[in-house]
Amino acid sequence: MKRNLHLPYISGWFKVGIPVLIFFLLFLGLPILIMALLKWSLPAWLGISLYVLGCLLGFGVNIALYPFLVGIAPRGEGEVALEGEHLRWRRGRRWCEVDLSRSYWASIAAGTSGTGTETNASIDLASGGGDGSPAMMFHLRAANRLQVLEAFPEPYFVDAMAITPEEGLWGFNLRAEEAPQRAFFYDLLTVLWRTRDNNEYYRLFRKFPWETPPRPTFPHIEVVDIREMSAEQRAFIERLESQVISAPTWTAKVTPDYLLGADAHRYYIMPLGYVHAEPGPGASGEAGNYLKVTGRDKDQHRLTVKLDYWMVPGDKEYGEGVFFVRFINRRMENQR
Repeated sequence: MKRNLHLPYISGWFKVGIPVLIFFLLFLGLPILIMALLKWSLPAWLGISLYVLGCLLGFGVNIALYPFLVGIAPRGEGEVALEGEHLRWRRGRRWCEVDLSRSYWASIAAGTSGTGTETNASIDLASGGGDGSPAMMFHLRAANRLQVLEAFPEPYFVDAMAITPEEGLWGFNLRAEEAPQRAFFYDLLTVLWRTRDNNEYYRLFRKFPWETPPRPTFPHIEVVDIREMSAEQRAFIERLESQVISAPTWTAKVTPDYLLGADAHRYYIMPLGYVHAEPGPGASGEAGNYLKVTGRDKDQHRLTVKLDYWMVPGDKEYGEGVFFVRFINRRMENQR
């Protein structure tokens, strides 16, 4: 199997790099320059005001320039080649390669775009041994999720939301109506399925028993005070701890039947199939600082539990955390 194509390439430099650079030049550079010109002799309130002004200017300039940057980002072109289990690409003279016969990292998405205005499919790829940050992205516009799942038949591995380049991503931009481009994308999916055991991200996925239905003994969230725990409760929790299949943080662990949560004073025993989990922003406003779990208490009143120290993108355990949340929510969908 060999596919060698010249394809449109949407640059991440225009979509992300330049906006970030502009923001920090105005947010940090402008106040520092003004304070240096004033020989650092100015009241604290004025220094703070300069940083606020720089922040506002950074956002304002980016908002004004972003449509222009988005407009010129798709003007690039690159070349891709798929030869057996070797994927190669270049955007200039230098070729890059991922050997799919060896360890690599790949995630797949197929479904509606972030805004829900179109369908899309994407593949993020990187060589193994890294942090999971994609070396290259491939987008297939107007892709059909069912066809993607025919080539890679793991519906819980394939994310149902596929962000498009216009929504902030980058990479090669293929279109399903172009037969050679469509064939390349599905050939790549076929190779990814054949070599899935080499995929470090897929190995995280297989930690979870996706096809085994949950069998909790009660449907409500059980809250246990650590200071008043009975011997029976302690024995039950210890038995569940011995069944843990994933624990990306000390505050959240999952077994085939329960999500176990903890804080300084309480244990939360949450039955799978009856709770929904969602990462949420912490006090600092950073996405994913806690895991929010919703369900019902013993009296069937709505109960929300927030488990601190959840991962953010870039953390070592973030990939496992994605499947952790997906595993919990998939089971609730099966109960409906």
